[in-house]
Amino acid sequence: MEIDLGTTLVGVVGLALFALPFVYDYRNRKKKEKLLFQSLNGIAQEHNCKISQYEFCSDIIIGLDESKNFVFFLKKRRENFISQHADLSEIQTCYTAKKARTIKTKDGNLVIIDRIELCFTPTNNRMNEIRFEFYYKELNSQLIGQLQLADKWAKQLNERIKNI
Repeated sequence: MEIDLGTTLVGVVGLALFALPFVYDYRNRKKKEKLLFQSLNGIAQEHNCKISQYEFCSDIIIGLDESKNFVFFLKKRRENFISQHADLSEIQTCYTAKKARTIKTKDGNLVIIDRIELCFTPTNNRMNEIRFEFYYKELNSQLIGQLQLADKWAKQLNERIKNI
């Protein structure tokens, strides 16, 4: 069985057209991640810190300076950036706060998550709790791993807080 040149070209062009949207999406995500990381690193440098560990999810990035025990958070909301930070030496505990509601349907109950935040309780009771907003239903179209990311960082940061 022989495959002629025309069939091969049609196959290659079809495969390229199929892969093009995935390549375009990947490049856009990497470009967005690089921009968020550069911005987060700039904020860390303003506090004489350097990001040694970070994670990116949708429109947020969270990073940690492991030597100085500072955690930094950056969220892109439309054209603006919202940045926050916490000095873990001043934090008693870290936890994930999830605001959800249950709607009854004919097939059972449906849980809708309205907000996900990573919260830091300070050791000084006069200081306000610090909250990093990972997800807010009114501004984000859908959950894309924000809950898992917040839970992972809460666990990781609590371990670090215990050892300070």
